[in-house]
Amino acid sequence: MTRPHFQFWPRRLPHNITSPQTSLWYNLEVSARRYPDKDAVIFYGRHTTFRELHDDALAVAARNVGMVVDLYHDDARLLAPGFEPAEGKPAIQATLQALLDMGATSLDVEPLDVREGGDLTVEYGRYRLGIEADGASMVDLGKYIVVHETRDGETKIVLDCFNSNAPPPGA
Repeated sequence: MTRPHFQFWPRRLPHNITSPQTSLWYNLEVSARRYPDKDAVIFYGRHTTFRELHDDALAVAARNVGMVVDLYHDDARLLAPGFEPAEGKPAIQATLQALLDMGATSLDVEPLDVREGGDLTVEYGRYRLGIEADGASMVDLGKYIVVHETRDGETKIVLDCFNSNAPPPGA
């Protein structure tokens, strides 16, 4: 099948990609062992090695809120639904821990628009939050805005706001 964009496709690149027979997790473990100090991700100028990415993935799997809080600047603000604004890392950590304690089990984010200007990057998207509480499972769909700020060469979150698409109770 010929697609219009193939006329601009580099000749040396295949038109199809064969999926590997191994999982993403397996590939990360192998790469972390083979190339621990090699860059796995370069995101907004921040370099993350395979070792760091592997360690971060383990921390997330272990529900280590402290690792997530490290993504925020010291004076950041988190605006989560049903909570007072969390200002600063200790308050952000308490809010995130409370969300986990309420039964949050997974979070998928889908950036829809990213805009950069100077030292700020604004990200808008939607999320899917998995929740298990009192023996029941549910999924919350919503939207978010995150503002990243670069200070002294380090880009971290300075403002984080999200809310559900579900109608308020009683509406």
